[in-house]
Amino acid sequence: MTTKIPPTHPVTPGSIWRDRRDLFGSRTLRVERIENGRAVCVTLTNSYEVQRQLTLAAKRPQDSPLHNTRDMRGSTTRILLDRFRPTAHGLDLITADAETPNRTSSPNRPVRDAAPTPPRTVAAPRNPATINQHEVTSS
Repeated sequence: MTTKIPPTHPVTPGSIWRDRRDLFGSRTLRVERIENGRAVCVTLTNSYEVQRQLTLAAKRPQDSPLHNTRDMRGSTTRILLDRFRPTAHGLDLITADAETPNRTSSPNRPVRDAAPTPPRTVAAPRNPATINQHEVTSS
């Protein structure tokens, strides 16, 4: 029996979420309201694939397979609240309130109030032609 991963953040109206099913995570949604166990969301940015097809169709309108791609920005969709959790097909919280974005809530973003880290000293790369030059002897 499998157990569901619980949501890590509450789903509230005005919060902005990133779709994890999108290849590069470019599809974002804003929650408008909660009704009947679903979040009514407005699409803020297209997914990578939709945006790629829109760009290609704009560059080459004569290509017929791409003529039916629709810009999804501004469209409304209903999503089960179970998808708002950190799974491969879930959603990640970007901001809890659309008015005051807090982009440091993501574990991949640095904290801005942290003390600056000192620069690292990195040794220069070694030239492979001179590494063992002293060991080469002629016989």
